[in-house]
Amino acid sequence: MLTYNDRIILDFERRWIDRPEGAREEAIRRTFGWTYARYVQRLNQLLDTQAAMAAYPQLVYRLRARIEARRGMG
Repeated sequence: MLTYNDRIILDFERRWIDRPEGAREEAIRRTFGWTYARYVQRLNQLLDTQAAMAAYPQLVYRLRARIEARRGMG
């Protein structure tokens, strides 16, 4: 089951997914008070949960595909 905070993170990501990284990083700091690295760490943890997949399937698939594409570039 997703917590309230988990849903806030996933809703934030859904709104900000296609925005420039610099703008997203600033919004993350303002919204959560976290560094970008901390946010990405928590987001990646959420993407590995069945609860996130059940509640946000399109977002989870899209983000997982993006992660895999970046891994392939490295």
